[in-house]
Amino acid sequence: MWKLRSAVIERTPEHIYLGFGSNLGDRYAFFERALALLKSEDFIILRISDLYETEPWGGAQGGKYLNAVIELERKGTAQDLLSVTQKIETQLGRSHESRYAPRTCDLDILLWGSETINQPDLIIPHPKQAERRFVLRPLCDLIPDMLHPVMQKTFRILFATVCDNLEVEKTGS
Repeated sequence: MWKLRSAVIERTPEHIYLGFGSNLGDRYAFFERALALLKSEDFIILRISDLYETEPWGGAQGGKYLNAVIELERKGTAQDLLSVTQKIETQLGRSHESRYAPRTCDLDILLWGSETINQPDLIIPHPKQAERRFVLRPLCDLIPDMLHPVMQKTFRILFATVCDNLEVEKTGS
């Protein structure tokens, strides 16, 4: 969305949806710390889904994951956001030793408004989100009737038809 401000065309901030996951250590503390670090990077946190627990996806090792989706906005580019999320993951002790390794903090850019981005190091919408209950369930808390920018189905429909059978349980915390 564009708007005119003081005779200069300026792009308005997009609503961004980040997936959070943690299955090491104090998962709730890592979640709270990730939120604080996002705020310190000038993100405005608009809404947060409920928190969910799921078994590790894809045969990964470790305990149950704590998952959520964070809706936020900030001026800047998707590449800027990628740099920030990688910095936060590192600050919170994330190791990139293997693809499905247990992790203290995983921040995935799920959506950048209704845009599609296809760059070597960044694909938005996240290419695996429609296959994962632990992503679709919290997205449905926030945007159940929004259309997936590529698949042109609502997130409610994607969740109802996903083949992933891992349980996604809302936590009490």
